[in-house]
Amino acid sequence: MATAMLSLVLEDLLPKGDPQALLDLKRLGILLAVLLFAGGAVWLRYGVRQTSGTLFSVQVLDEGMRDRTQEQGRNSRAVAAKKHMSIRVLHRWLDFETCTANDVIDLEADCREAGAQLQLLVNTTPDDGKHSVVPVMLWPIAMAVGGYLPARTHDFRMVELPTQPGEKEQQFELPLLLEKDLPKLAAHEELVEDSTGERIGVHIGLAKFSDQFYRHRFRHFRAAGVRTCYTISELDDILISENYRPVFTGEELKQLSRLVTAELFRIKEKHPDDELVVFANMPKTVAFAAGWQLMQYRRSFYRNTYLMHYDSGTETYIPMRVRSSQPMTGFTVRQIRGGAA
Repeated sequence: MATAMLSLVLEDLLPKGDPQALLDLKRLGILLAVLLFAGGAVWLRYGVRQTSGTLFSVQVLDEGMRDRTQEQGRNSRAVAAKKHMSIRVLHRWLDFETCTANDVIDLEADCREAGAQLQLLVNTTPDDGKHSVVPVMLWPIAMAVGGYLPARTHDFRMVELPTQPGEKEQQFELPLLLEKDLPKLAAHEELVEDSTGERIGVHIGLAKFSDQFYRHRFRHFRAAGVRTCYTISELDDILISENYRPVFTGEELKQLSRLVTAELFRIKEKHPDDELVVFANMPKTVAFAAGWQLMQYRRSFYRNTYLMHYDSGTETYIPMRVRSSQPMTGFTVRQIRGGAA
Protein backbone atom coordinates (compact mmCIF):
# COMPACT_ATOMS: atom_id res chain seq x y z
CA MET A 1 0.00 0.00 0.00
CA ALA A 2 2.89 2.33 0.78
CA THR A 3 4.30 1.71 -2.71
CA ALA A 4 0.91 2.42 -4.30
CA MET A 5 0.43 5.62 -2.34
CA LEU A 6 3.98 6.74 -3.19
CA SER A 7 3.26 6.26 -6.89
CA LEU A 8 0.19 8.51 -6.57
CA VAL A 9 2.22 11.19 -4.79
CA LEU A 10 4.91 11.04 -7.47
CA GLU A 11 2.27 11.33 -10.14
CA ASP A 12 1.05 14.55 -8.50
CA LEU A 13 4.61 15.86 -8.19
CA LEU A 14 5.41 15.05 -11.82
CA PRO A 15 2.28 15.96 -13.79
CA LYS A 16 2.23 15.40 -17.52
CA GLY A 17 2.93 18.43 -19.67
CA ASP A 18 0.22 17.20 -22.03
CA PRO A 19 -2.63 15.33 -20.27
CA GLN A 20 -3.41 13.51 -23.54
CA ALA A 21 0.14 12.23 -24.06
CA LEU A 22 0.73 8.47 -23.54
CA LEU A 23 4.41 8.91 -22.60
CA ASP A 24 6.00 11.79 -20.70
CA LEU A 25 9.73 12.22 -21.42
CA LYS A 26 10.36 13.85 -18.04
CA ARG A 27 8.98 10.87 -16.18
CA LEU A 28 10.88 8.48 -18.43
CA GLY A 29 14.16 10.33 -17.82
CA ILE A 30 13.70 10.22 -14.04
CA LEU A 31 12.90 6.48 -14.24
CA LEU A 32 16.07 5.77 -16.20
CA ALA A 33 18.13 7.84 -13.75
CA VAL A 34 16.69 5.93 -10.79
CA LEU A 35 17.37 2.58 -12.49
CA LEU A 36 20.99 3.57 -13.16
CA PHE A 37 21.40 4.65 -9.55
CA ALA A 38 19.94 1.36 -8.29
CA GLY A 39 22.19 -0.63 -10.65
CA GLY A 40 25.23 1.30 -9.45
CA ALA A 41 24.27 0.68 -5.82
CA VAL A 42 23.92 -3.07 -6.44
CA TRP A 43 27.28 -3.16 -8.24
CA LEU A 44 28.92 -1.20 -5.41
CA ARG A 45 27.45 -3.54 -2.80
CA TYR A 46 28.71 -6.57 -4.74
CA GLY A 47 32.18 -5.04 -5.00
CA VAL A 48 32.29 -4.20 -1.30
CA ARG A 49 31.24 -7.71 -0.27
CA GLN A 50 33.71 -9.31 -2.64
CA THR A 51 36.45 -7.19 -1.12
CA SER A 52 35.36 -7.50 2.51
CA GLY A 53 32.72 -10.16 3.15
CA THR A 54 32.79 -12.18 6.39
CA LEU A 55 35.78 -12.71 8.66
CA PHE A 56 36.03 -16.04 10.50
CA SER A 57 38.27 -15.70 13.54
CA VAL A 58 39.34 -19.22 14.56
CA GLN A 59 41.53 -19.48 17.64
CA VAL A 60 42.53 -22.63 19.55
CA LEU A 61 45.29 -22.12 22.13
CA ASP A 62 46.49 -23.47 25.44
CA GLU A 63 45.30 -21.53 28.48
CA GLY A 64 48.83 -20.48 29.31
CA MET A 65 49.75 -19.27 25.82
CA ARG A 66 49.94 -15.68 24.66
CA ASP A 67 47.91 -14.41 21.74
CA ARG A 68 50.67 -12.58 19.90
CA THR A 69 48.20 -10.76 17.67
CA GLN A 70 47.14 -8.71 20.72
CA GLU A 71 50.41 -7.62 22.27
CA GLN A 72 52.27 -4.33 22.72
CA GLY A 73 49.09 -2.28 22.58
CA ARG A 74 47.86 -3.59 19.23
CA ASN A 75 44.97 -5.80 18.23
CA SER A 76 45.55 -7.19 14.76
CA ARG A 77 42.28 -9.10 14.78
CA ALA A 78 40.23 -5.98 15.53
CA VAL A 79 41.97 -4.14 12.70
CA ALA A 80 41.15 -6.99 10.30
CA ALA A 81 37.54 -7.10 11.50
CA LYS A 82 37.03 -3.44 10.59
CA LYS A 83 37.82 -4.29 6.97
CA HIS A 84 34.95 -6.79 6.75
CA MET A 85 31.18 -6.51 6.68
CA SER A 86 30.73 -9.03 9.51
CA ILE A 87 32.71 -11.34 11.78
CA ARG A 88 32.14 -14.87 13.11
CA VAL A 89 34.16 -15.87 16.17
CA LEU A 90 35.27 -19.37 17.19
CA HIS A 91 37.68 -19.23 20.13
CA ARG A 92 38.73 -22.16 22.30
CA TRP A 93 41.12 -22.21 25.25
CA LEU A 94 42.41 -25.70 26.14
CA ASP A 95 44.56 -27.17 28.89
CA PHE A 96 47.28 -29.18 27.21
CA GLU A 97 48.56 -30.57 30.51
CA THR A 98 45.31 -32.30 31.44
CA CYS A 99 45.01 -33.61 27.87
CA THR A 100 48.41 -35.32 28.01
CA ALA A 101 48.57 -39.07 28.59
CA ASN A 102 50.82 -41.87 27.32
CA ASP A 103 53.29 -39.27 26.01
CA VAL A 104 50.66 -37.77 23.69
CA ILE A 105 48.76 -34.46 23.85
CA ASP A 106 45.33 -35.73 22.83
CA LEU A 107 43.29 -32.86 21.36
CA GLU A 108 41.36 -34.93 18.82
CA ALA A 109 37.93 -34.30 20.37
CA ASP A 110 38.59 -30.56 20.74
CA CYS A 111 39.79 -30.23 17.13
CA ARG A 112 36.80 -32.20 15.89
CA GLU A 113 34.42 -29.95 17.83
CA ALA A 114 36.12 -26.78 16.58
CA GLY A 115 36.05 -28.09 13.02
CA ALA A 116 32.34 -28.92 13.24
CA GLN A 117 31.57 -25.46 14.63
CA LEU A 118 33.57 -23.86 11.82
CA GLN A 119 31.57 -25.85 9.27
CA LEU A 120 28.34 -24.67 10.88
CA LEU A 121 29.43 -21.03 10.86
CA VAL A 122 30.46 -21.20 7.21
CA ASN A 123 27.31 -23.00 6.08
CA THR A 124 25.02 -20.54 7.86
CA THR A 125 26.77 -17.41 6.58
CA PRO A 126 25.30 -15.64 3.51
CA ASP A 127 27.21 -16.74 0.44
CA ASP A 128 27.37 -13.35 -1.27
CA GLY A 129 30.87 -12.30 -0.36
CA LYS A 130 34.38 -13.42 0.41
CA HIS A 131 34.93 -15.68 3.39
CA SER A 132 38.20 -14.75 5.12
CA VAL A 133 39.66 -17.16 7.68
CA VAL A 134 42.04 -15.97 10.41
CA PRO A 135 43.60 -18.98 12.18
CA VAL A 136 45.41 -18.37 15.48
CA MET A 137 46.63 -21.78 16.65
CA LEU A 138 49.57 -24.16 16.69
CA TRP A 139 50.44 -25.77 13.38
CA PRO A 140 49.18 -29.33 14.21
CA ILE A 141 45.83 -27.90 15.32
CA ALA A 142 45.69 -25.65 12.26
CA MET A 143 46.18 -28.67 9.98
CA ALA A 144 43.41 -30.58 11.74
CA VAL A 145 40.83 -27.77 11.90
CA GLY A 146 41.65 -26.72 8.34
CA GLY A 147 40.61 -30.17 7.16
CA TYR A 148 37.03 -29.46 8.21
CA LEU A 149 36.66 -26.36 6.04
CA PRO A 150 34.06 -27.01 3.29
CA ALA A 151 35.42 -27.57 -0.22
CA ARG A 152 34.48 -24.20 -1.78
CA THR A 153 37.77 -22.74 -2.90
CA HIS A 154 36.42 -19.72 -4.77
CA ASP A 155 35.05 -18.22 -1.54
CA PHE A 156 37.86 -18.61 0.95
CA ARG A 157 40.75 -16.31 1.66
CA MET A 158 43.43 -16.92 4.28
CA VAL A 159 44.54 -13.99 6.45
CA GLU A 160 47.89 -14.01 8.26
CA LEU A 161 47.74 -11.50 11.10
CA PRO A 162 50.91 -9.59 12.05
CA THR A 163 52.52 -10.48 15.37
CA GLN A 164 55.40 -7.98 15.37
CA PRO A 165 55.42 -4.17 15.18
CA GLY A 166 55.80 -2.91 11.64
CA GLU A 167 54.43 -6.06 10.00
CA LYS A 168 51.42 -5.93 7.72
CA GLU A 169 48.49 -8.26 7.31
CA GLN A 170 48.95 -10.76 4.45
CA GLN A 171 46.21 -12.50 2.47
CA PHE A 172 45.95 -15.20 -0.17
CA GLU A 173 43.21 -17.16 -1.88
CA LEU A 174 42.90 -20.71 -0.60
CA PRO A 175 44.48 -22.74 -3.41
CA LEU A 176 43.41 -26.18 -4.59
CA LEU A 177 46.05 -28.36 -6.20
CA LEU A 178 44.51 -31.40 -7.89
CA GLU A 179 46.15 -34.72 -7.18
CA LYS A 180 47.03 -35.20 -10.85
CA ASP A 181 48.81 -31.83 -10.84
CA LEU A 182 50.92 -32.46 -7.75
CA PRO A 183 54.63 -32.22 -8.57
CA LYS A 184 57.02 -35.04 -7.85
CA LEU A 185 58.76 -35.30 -4.51
CA ALA A 186 61.46 -32.63 -4.36
CA ALA A 187 62.85 -33.22 -0.86
CA HIS A 188 65.72 -35.70 -0.87
CA GLU A 189 66.09 -38.66 1.45
CA GLU A 190 68.79 -38.37 4.10
CA LEU A 191 69.80 -41.34 6.19
CA VAL A 192 70.15 -40.85 9.93
CA GLU A 193 73.34 -42.55 11.04
CA ASP A 194 73.27 -44.92 14.02
CA SER A 195 69.47 -44.88 14.12
CA THR A 196 67.86 -48.06 15.43
CA GLY A 197 64.32 -47.08 14.43
CA GLU A 198 62.36 -47.49 11.22
CA ARG A 199 60.31 -44.29 11.19
CA ILE A 200 60.31 -41.62 8.46
CA GLY A 201 61.06 -38.06 9.57
CA VAL A 202 60.02 -34.72 8.05
CA HIS A 203 61.37 -31.31 9.01
CA ILE A 204 59.30 -28.36 7.76
CA GLY A 205 61.18 -25.11 8.32
CA LEU A 206 59.33 -22.12 6.87
CA ALA A 207 59.76 -19.56 9.64
CA LYS A 208 62.23 -18.65 12.33
CA PHE A 209 62.73 -22.05 13.85
CA SER A 210 65.05 -23.09 16.63
CA ASP A 211 68.49 -22.91 15.08
CA GLN A 212 69.45 -25.61 17.56
CA PHE A 213 66.92 -27.97 15.99
CA TYR A 214 68.12 -27.23 12.49
CA ARG A 215 71.73 -27.89 13.41
CA HIS A 216 70.93 -31.00 15.40
CA ARG A 217 67.93 -32.29 13.51
CA PHE A 218 69.61 -35.63 12.78
CA ARG A 219 70.12 -36.20 16.50
CA HIS A 220 66.49 -35.27 17.14
CA PHE A 221 65.40 -37.68 14.44
CA ARG A 222 67.64 -40.38 15.86
CA ALA A 223 66.06 -39.88 19.28
CA ALA A 224 62.64 -40.23 17.65
CA GLY A 225 63.57 -43.54 16.01
CA VAL A 226 63.81 -42.07 12.50
CA ARG A 227 65.99 -43.81 9.90
CA THR A 228 65.18 -41.61 6.88
CA CYS A 229 64.42 -37.90 6.98
CA TYR A 230 63.24 -35.21 4.58
CA THR A 231 63.64 -31.43 4.89
CA ILE A 232 60.96 -29.21 3.34
CA SER A 233 62.39 -25.73 2.86
CA GLU A 234 63.71 -23.50 0.12
CA LEU A 235 65.19 -21.03 2.60
CA ASP A 236 67.96 -22.81 4.49
CA ASP A 237 69.67 -19.52 5.32
CA ILE A 238 66.60 -18.47 7.29
CA LEU A 239 66.60 -21.67 9.31
CA ILE A 240 70.05 -21.09 10.75
CA SER A 241 69.64 -17.37 11.43
CA GLU A 242 69.13 -16.39 15.05
CA ASN A 243 67.85 -12.85 14.60
CA TYR A 244 66.11 -12.72 11.24
CA ARG A 245 62.41 -13.44 11.20
CA PRO A 246 61.06 -13.95 7.68
CA VAL A 247 57.86 -12.15 6.72
CA PHE A 248 56.21 -13.75 3.72
CA THR A 249 53.92 -11.97 1.29
CA GLY A 250 50.47 -13.33 0.52
CA GLU A 251 51.63 -14.86 -2.75
CA GLU A 252 54.60 -16.49 -1.02
CA LEU A 253 52.31 -17.96 1.63
CA LYS A 254 50.13 -19.39 -1.11
CA GLN A 255 53.12 -21.02 -2.80
CA LEU A 256 54.39 -22.38 0.52
CA SER A 257 51.03 -24.00 1.26
CA ARG A 258 51.21 -25.75 -2.11
CA LEU A 259 54.80 -26.82 -1.40
CA VAL A 260 53.97 -28.30 2.01
CA THR A 261 50.89 -30.07 0.66
CA ALA A 262 52.70 -31.64 -2.28
CA GLU A 263 55.75 -32.73 -0.28
CA LEU A 264 53.76 -34.25 2.59
CA PHE A 265 51.45 -36.06 0.19
CA ARG A 266 54.33 -37.50 -1.85
CA ILE A 267 56.28 -38.54 1.24
CA LYS A 268 53.25 -40.35 2.65
CA GLU A 269 52.56 -41.88 -0.75
CA LYS A 270 56.14 -43.18 -0.91
CA HIS A 271 56.02 -44.57 2.65
CA PRO A 272 52.36 -45.57 3.14
CA ASP A 273 52.97 -48.21 5.81
CA ASP A 274 55.75 -46.47 7.76
CA GLU A 275 55.29 -44.27 10.79
CA LEU A 276 55.80 -40.59 9.94
CA VAL A 277 57.30 -38.10 12.42
CA VAL A 278 56.85 -34.42 11.50
CA PHE A 279 58.76 -31.58 13.17
CA ALA A 280 57.65 -28.21 11.86
CA ASN A 281 57.46 -24.48 12.29
CA MET A 282 55.45 -22.72 9.63
CA PRO A 283 52.91 -19.90 9.35
CA LYS A 284 49.53 -20.92 10.72
CA THR A 285 47.78 -20.01 7.47
CA VAL A 286 50.13 -22.35 5.56
CA ALA A 287 49.39 -25.20 7.98
CA PHE A 288 45.64 -24.50 7.80
CA ALA A 289 45.64 -24.45 3.99
CA ALA A 290 47.82 -27.57 3.77
CA GLY A 291 45.53 -29.44 6.17
CA TRP A 292 42.53 -28.50 4.06
CA GLN A 293 44.17 -29.56 0.80
CA LEU A 294 45.39 -32.90 2.18
CA MET A 295 41.81 -33.82 3.12
CA GLN A 296 40.64 -33.22 -0.45
CA TYR A 297 42.68 -36.21 -1.66
CA ARG A 298 40.76 -38.70 0.48
CA ARG A 299 43.96 -40.39 1.64
CA SER A 300 44.83 -41.52 5.15
CA PHE A 301 47.60 -39.01 5.74
CA TYR A 302 47.21 -38.94 9.53
CA ARG A 303 47.32 -42.71 10.00
CA ASN A 304 50.59 -43.62 11.77
CA THR A 305 51.62 -39.95 11.68
CA TYR A 306 53.12 -38.10 14.66
CA LEU A 307 52.89 -34.29 14.63
CA MET A 308 55.52 -33.08 17.10
CA HIS A 309 54.75 -30.09 19.34
CA TYR A 310 57.54 -28.27 21.17
CA ASP A 311 56.78 -27.70 24.86
CA SER A 312 58.93 -24.75 25.90
CA GLY A 313 58.28 -25.43 29.59
CA THR A 314 59.89 -28.87 29.56
CA GLU A 315 62.01 -28.25 26.43
CA THR A 316 60.74 -31.44 24.86
CA TYR A 317 58.97 -32.41 21.66
CA ILE A 318 55.83 -34.46 22.21
CA PRO A 319 53.32 -35.82 19.67
CA MET A 320 50.04 -33.94 19.39
CA ARG A 321 47.04 -36.06 18.43
CA VAL A 322 44.54 -33.98 16.44
CA ARG A 323 42.86 -36.63 14.23
CA SER A 324 41.27 -39.90 15.30
CA SER A 325 43.50 -41.97 12.99
CA GLN A 326 46.69 -40.86 14.74
CA PRO A 327 48.44 -43.12 17.30
CA MET A 328 47.15 -42.82 20.88
CA THR A 329 50.56 -43.52 22.44
CA GLY A 330 53.76 -41.67 21.65
CA PHE A 331 57.20 -40.64 22.85
CA THR A 332 59.11 -37.51 23.81
CA VAL A 333 62.30 -36.00 22.40
CA ARG A 334 64.34 -33.63 24.55
CA GLN A 335 65.61 -30.47 22.90
CA ILE A 336 69.31 -30.88 22.10
CA ARG A 337 71.57 -27.89 22.74
CA GLY A 338 75.24 -27.32 22.11
CA GLY A 339 77.84 -29.64 20.68
CA ALA A 340 78.38 -30.76 17.14
CA ALA A 341 75.52 -32.43 15.32
